[in-house]
Amino acid sequence: MDNPRAEEEENPEQKMGFRIFTDESVPTFFRRPDVSPDGELFLLPAGIWHKTPESRPEYCAFLYRKNFLEKPTFVLPSNGEPALICKFCPKLFKKPQDKPGIFAVPYYMIYAIATTSAVLIYSTE
Repeated sequence: MDNPRAEEEENPEQKMGFRIFTDESVPTFFRRPDVSPDGELFLLPAGIWHKTPESRPEYCAFLYRKNFLEKPTFVLPSNGEPALICKFCPKLFKKPQDKPGIFAVPYYMIYAIATTSAVLIYSTE
């Protein structure tokens, strides 16, 4: 009887995995994720993004949609420093009629990602 696990163990190229979040080397123990005010988006700090398996990892935050958790909807770079805190503004802002946004909703949201030395402001508009 063949053992499929033995095949995986013999082929290390198949198990080419890498981390998607930082480890304890980040200067703070706490990671502060946040959920959007409408409950549709989830923002996770302390991410590490690999453009290709061979490329150097870059610090980022990941933005996930509620019904699409298999992979991030957006990867938000954090200026070369680990993203430590993510926070959505609790208010929903009315979108102008003539401006299409990233998501098909009549409002847009503003959120911030904080690193050790900067606060980056983003919008879903």
